[in-house]
Amino acid sequence: MQSCLASSSQKQRPLAGALRLDWNNDAPPPPPAPIAEAQEASQLDPSDDEVDEAIQELGLGSWPRPDATEKQMKEAGQAKREVAAHKKRALELKRQRKERKMEKKRLMEQNERAQEEQLKVEKEEEEEEEQKFAAMMQRRRNELQEKQFLFRRFLMEELGNLQVRDAWDKRIFE
Repeated sequence: MQSCLASSSQKQRPLAGALRLDWNNDAPPPPPAPIAEAQEASQLDPSDDEVDEAIQELGLGSWPRPDATEKQMKEAGQAKREVAAHKKRALELKRQRKERKMEKKRLMEQNERAQEEQLKVEKEEEEEEEQKFAAMMQRRRNELQEKQFLFRRFLMEELGNLQVRDAWDKRIFE
């Protein structure tokens, strides 16, 4: 460990062509490289074909144009905002139409289900009425047959061997 400390305290010989660094690093860092001046940047001459090429490359509605004024740029920005707002409203209206369509469809399906349920209830009630009517008619037939049987038995007991022939009698014994 002492050898490391001893070697770090001694100055090492810099390499040839390398920058000399201050070993204690107390000096401030060097300033950044100079930035190219605006005059040095390439300017498009409005009369050049470069402007036409740039417009063609960027598209007709693209901004900023090389020869555009600040007012034109502001107007273009305002137009873009208006177009964006219009698109936003159009998308909102489209979404609302879709929601209304879905709500209408849901209501129609709900109405159809309600109608189907109503028809089902009506059909069940009708079947129940038919069953009640059929049961009532069966009871009446049974009562009528019982009355006819009792009447026939009464006649047989009262009249004895007298043959009683009628249309109903033929139907029973034939």
